[in-house]
Amino acid sequence: MSEHLGHHLLFDCYGCRDAALGDAAAMRDVLVRAAAAFGLTVIAERLHQYLPQGVSGVLILAESHLAVHTWPERGFAAVDLFTCGARPHSARLADHLKSVLAAQRVECRLVERGAAVTTTP
Repeated sequence: MSEHLGHHLLFDCYGCRDAALGDAAAMRDVLVRAAAAFGLTVIAERLHQYLPQGVSGVLILAESHLAVHTWPERGFAAVDLFTCGARPHSARLADHLKSVLAAQRVECRLVERGAAVTTTP
């Protein structure tokens, strides 16, 4: 069994009907509530609202980061969570995102990061 430095969860949220997709303040709330619900520690944040629509944002976490990019005109949000600690519960977070974004479906992929790192340079 190999050791990984981090776990990168990639969520594709389809058929989203929540107005938060086009509102940076609302999307910030979605991210902050998700971080709190999963015991993640927010240390900084930055969100940007695009004109005419869309939001990109990131929460810097003590555990790494939680980021989002939205396409309200397509009902789509790409969310990623990178953690350096224990592997997060992907199914629980997918269910959470599906609920708060009123998504029709959420697909998740896990990428194990840094498995080949054995020593410091």
